[in-house]
Amino acid sequence: MNKIVCPHCHNTFEIDNQDYAAILNQVRDKEFEKQVKLNDERKEKEKEAALELLQVKMNNEKALTLKEKDNEIKKLQDTLKSIEQESESKITKIKLEEQTSALEEASKLKLKIAQLEQEIKLQDMQKESTLNKVSSQKDEEINSLKNTIF
Repeated sequence: MNKIVCPHCHNTFEIDNQDYAAILNQVRDKEFEKQVKLNDERKEKEKEAALELLQVKMNNEKALTLKEKDNEIKKLQDTLKSIEQESESKITKIKLEEQTSALEEASKLKLKIAQLEQEIKLQDMQKESTLNKVSSQKDEEINSLKNTIF
């Protein structure tokens, strides 16, 4: 026989082995169920914590990837801007060279025109001088012929 003390009234009871085993099984089953429930709750909390940690890790990786992509985009934009500025600079330089070349060509042509105009004036003056000489000679010849006739 086994003795059991009541936790409330503190009376001692004697029970046979079969009843004692049944009570022990009840207590053990309740404790086992309690431990299983606590273990399940602990496992669930661990699972949730692991999921949260994984979510945080994934968010951090995503943020890092986004930051890297943003940096790459900025770098490419800067490169594009640099290329555009370089192209604009080259275009401006080419335009300036073309303008300079055109101005030089125009200046040469104006100089050539001025030279040709001077040559034409000189030739005109020579023709006029020659005409004046010829006219003068004709006048003298006419005067000479008039004088011989009269």
